[in-house]
Amino acid sequence: MDSALLEMLADLPLATQRTWMAIALPGLWEESPAEQEARLRAQLAQVDLDPWRARIIAGLLRECRLDQAIPERHAAFRPVVADGVTFLLERLPQERLHDLLVAQWLLPPDIPPGERLVALATGLPTLWKLGQMIARRSGLDPALSRLLRRLEDGIRQTEAAVGRRRVEAGLAPWRDQYEFEIAETVLAEGSVGLVMPLRWRRRGRAEPWHEAVAKLVKPEAARRLPEEMALLAEVARRLQARQTGYAIGRVDFPALFGEVRDGLARELDLAGEQGHLREAAAFYAGRAPGAVPVVLPFSTAEMTVMSRLPGPKGAPGSVHPEDSEADPGQFSSRLRADQARQLFRLLILEPLFDEGEATVFHGDPHAGNMLWHESVDGHGRWGFLDWSQTGRLTRPQREALVQLALAVMTEDASRATVCLQRLARPTAGAPALAAELVAALMAESSGESGGAIPAEAGARRMSWLGRAVELVDGLLRRGVVFPRDLLLFRKALFTLDGVLLDLDPAFDADVELGRFLAGLLLDELPGRWLDLATPWWDRPARYRTLLSNLDLSLVWARLGRSAWQHAWRGFARTFPPPLLLPSPLMR
Repeated sequence: MDSALLEMLADLPLATQRTWMAIALPGLWEESPAEQEARLRAQLAQVDLDPWRARIIAGLLRECRLDQAIPERHAAFRPVVADGVTFLLERLPQERLHDLLVAQWLLPPDIPPGERLVALATGLPTLWKLGQMIARRSGLDPALSRLLRRLEDGIRQTEAAVGRRRVEAGLAPWRDQYEFEIAETVLAEGSVGLVMPLRWRRRGRAEPWHEAVAKLVKPEAARRLPEEMALLAEVARRLQARQTGYAIGRVDFPALFGEVRDGLARELDLAGEQGHLREAAAFYAGRAPGAVPVVLPFSTAEMTVMSRLPGPKGAPGSVHPEDSEADPGQFSSRLRADQARQLFRLLILEPLFDEGEATVFHGDPHAGNMLWHESVDGHGRWGFLDWSQTGRLTRPQREALVQLALAVMTEDASRATVCLQRLARPTAGAPALAAELVAALMAESSGESGGAIPAEAGARRMSWLGRAVELVDGLLRRGVVFPRDLLLFRKALFTLDGVLLDLDPAFDADVELGRFLAGLLLDELPGRWLDLATPWWDRPARYRTLLSNLDLSLVWARLGRSAWQHAWRGFARTFPPPLLLPSPLMR
């Protein structure tokens, strides 16, 4: 391919470029995909793309047709996406631009615009991870959500033979003691990792095969990520500088891209994930046995070998059945509701109300990281994969979160402000910003805001806990700094919210929170009765619920009987209030 041909092709549609390729490279499209790719790469390697880089990038974005790929509801984000991708592609090495061009040329000429955008994202691990992060955000257009969910585990771009060779090499030191059978197919693939199925058993023993998987970092991800991660900070600064020209409200691009960078760095650290898996398995041992894979001794710093959990991936009762490997017809609405309740309890409530000083939680609970297994006794259970993004919350942090949710429920502005200050890192101006944001939320609740409420304080379909975390999100956008693990919990809660609503559109997190607290309060009754006689000992930290007797009294006094029963419906349904609460709280 000479420079004159490339200059001519730079401004043409990709379908026309394919036609010219057939003329310049006779027989190209009759060859196998691997041969096509090799010939196209060889041609691109002969020319310098930099003189036409801007035109090539503009052409790629035109072909992605952001006006069609991103629905009208989110039209304000089209220029943000275009600018972000442009900034990134302008600075990538030429070989990476070759990869993206060849991938687009190999796509069918009549492929839908959204598919071209997905293909572009899968060539850029940072965009792949960002797409996963927003795929299930509340309020996202269903068509765009379905498109982005393909990035959760709907892409296969690595040849199984490549993964198989690496697994064989990693298992070689164990072949004297064990037999292994490695599958010929890739089980799962993400922005960074590749999972290959295998079986193992002790050599020379009459024992059944054990099902397992091997997780590897994809070679191209290990090669591409360092340069992309180094560029993310620059892209974030460019977008932040242009923010006043976007009609999207306040967005802290450095913080958002920092989350992407942090998540990708954690996924590269397989040894770190192995430690997370062991910690999570210990946490769930008495709560949901078998919910976390067991790390096997064949693991190394370059490969994690773990037990294979049974069941298909994804939320099987999703309202978007094409997103699941399971047959949604076999799941009744009642079963889907039970699945949603179990999921919320295991991933949010159990970690939040754990008795330990520090708790562990899954930081990336999208549907591609979940398995549902229907056992022979008719009882199903969830399994959770990919613990690379694992977070920990201290007991004081969890107490502050629960107290913040209580403050939002009771419209206690001063308590909410104090809780936000406890959660934030000491930052100049943080108290004033917290007070301002809380005041906006309270004005919105009382109908006095006149519509000028920050998006994070709007009356959306959010639980009390979700609204509390949205306040954290609001301060984050205003430059207040929070601990990394608290931000990871915020991301996990938002991600899981989309999964739960897909699974059961009628799911109500407040009802499930009430049910869960009802059981805990019943266990706490003896201590609570004693504390009525010694009120100086009545502190939230004394109880697993992180709510004191005074807190319960305030809820009752602020909301009244009917509002209490509405906000804590599950609480009231599970136990009759006279049996549950100390009598002074019932007055």
